[in-house]
Amino acid sequence: MSNRSRDFGRNFQNYYAVSKLHLLTKVSETWRKTYIKIQMDLTVWYRSVILMRKIYLVGLIAIMLTMVTISPVMAILPVTTNVQSASYGTVVNHTYSLHGRFVGLAAIVTPVKALSSYSRFSSYTQPVTSKTTTFTESDNGKTVTLTKGQVVKIQLDENPTTGYRWEPSVSSGIEITDDTYTASTSGRMGAGGTHTWTLKITGTGNQNFDANYKRSWETGSADSYSIQFAVE
Repeated sequence: MSNRSRDFGRNFQNYYAVSKLHLLTKVSETWRKTYIKIQMDLTVWYRSVILMRKIYLVGLIAIMLTMVTISPVMAILPVTTNVQSASYGTVVNHTYSLHGRFVGLAAIVTPVKALSSYSRFSSYTQPVTSKTTTFTESDNGKTVTLTKGQVVKIQLDENPTTGYRWEPSVSSGIEITDDTYTASTSGRMGAGGTHTWTLKITGTGNQNFDANYKRSWETGSADSYSIQFAVE
C-alpha cells in the first residue's frame, strides 16, 4: 500500500471520529436545553401553585376577620320563620333570640319547631300579668264579674284532625286579641290540643263569649260553649 493510500485512510478515520463527536455534542446540547426548559416550566408551575395557596389562605383569613368585625360582641337577633299549618292554613311567626358572635350563621342553623301551634294574631304581644284569668270547659254557662280593661283567657280542648274546630263569637264589648291553637305534646298521631283565646274587655254591662264546635262543611255543631261577663 502506498503512502498516499495510508494517509487517505487515516484522514478518513479522523474525519469520521470528529463528525461522530460533533453529532453527539449537538444531541447532548439539545437534550440539555430540553431538560432546562422542562425544569423551568416545572418551577413556574410550582411557584404558581404556592401563590394560589397563599391567595386562598389570605382570602380565608380576610373573611374570618370580616365576620368577627361586623358581628357585635353580644348580639341579640330576632329570627322570624314562617310555618304553614296543615290543619288551618294560617301562618305562624316563630321568634328566637340568638346571642354571641357569628349571628348570621347561627340564624341559619337554628332549628324551628314547625306545626306545633298557630296564631291568627301573631303580631300581637300578650302582656304578662298575674291578673289574667283563664276559663275552661268547666266554666261553661257561668256568669263572671269583670272590670273594664281586664284581660282574660278562654281555653278549650280541640282536635282539628277530626275536622272539628271551635268557631267563636263575641259581643261588641269584647275584643279577641289572640287566637291560638297548641298541639298536644304527646306525639301520638291524631291527638288533639288546646285552643286559647285572649279577650280584652272593652265595654261595660253584660258581654258574652260563645263558641260552637263544628265542621266547616256541616250545619250542626257537636258541642257549644258560652260564658257571660258582667262588666262593671
